Amino acid sequence: MDRFKLDELKSRFQTLKEINSKLEQLKAKQNSLSKLFGVYKRENRDINELKTELNGNKEEISKLQESVNRKREELLDLGLTIPNFQMMRCRRELMKMVILGLTGF
Repeated sequence: MDRFKLDELKSRFQTLKEINSKLEQLKAKQNSLSKLFGVYKRENRDINELKTELNGNKEEISKLQESVNRKREELLDLGLTIPNFQMMRCRRELMKMVILGLTGF
């Protein structure tokens, strides 16, 4: 196997993990802010600042999700240039189908 491709694959996977971690942190923050929003509304407190923060966080989540999707595709595209990767991917997909009962096996 080409050492460059393997190093590139590892690098892209690490980048994907980092972006995904940031995405999960933002989603957790969004959940917390959403709960706080409900509390503020019940207590008739001013929600404008919180609403602005929620909207900003939501936009950041959307951007990061798009980035994660792109990085996954790039990773897959690179992986498909490595011999036997396509076969491994097909076997993995077939196994998922069998496990989920989506085939006639």
